[in-house]
Amino acid sequence: MDYSNFKKINTKYYSNEDIITFGYIGPILKHKGVHILIDAFLKVKMDKIKLKIYGSYFHEILYFNSLKKLANADDRIVFMGRFDYNNLSNILADIDIEIFPSIWYETYCLALTEGLVHNVPVIASNTIGSAIEFLKNGSGILFNMGNVNELAQLIENIAKNSSMINNLKQHMKYPPLIEEEVLSYEKIYIQNIKSI
Repeated sequence: MDYSNFKKINTKYYSNEDIITFGYIGPILKHKGVHILIDAFLKVKMDKIKLKIYGSYFHEILYFNSLKKLANADDRIVFMGRFDYNNLSNILADIDIEIFPSIWYETYCLALTEGLVHNVPVIASNTIGSAIEFLKNGSGILFNMGNVNELAQLIENIAKNSSMINNLKQHMKYPPLIEEEVLSYEKIYIQNIKSI
């Protein structure tokens, strides 16, 4: 990761009375599972939660319209639209938990790693791919891909016990700097050269 453009880190400390803002940042496309997130969120009948959805639907206007219909004018859910990447740090400073409900093979998930860099814990589906690798060290919570009820239960648990976010933050591991990653690859390369 290149940390040079990241200007603001989420430093909130939580009590169980806090209003919690969940967020999704990324393309609003079906394989990203945004419908699963909205469906799960709607199952949680609590006033102290909000959901902000950032991103573009590109050519998928029918999918986007279906999401708005699914949200059914629930005023806890806000479609924020496209965003200026230069404003990402401010956006993440106002999100307490990022959710990535992907239903496809995630090769990297840049938005997930950017959340971790900004000290924002993550809930992600256990799709085969990057989310498992990034979160296996305790930086977030995994749920079974496509399981709306399980995701709803996680959202409700966090809303009822908001202080658990503090625990997630204490165990977060940040993605390596570009320089750190290069050095780790170089070390592997040198070890293998020596073994030839």
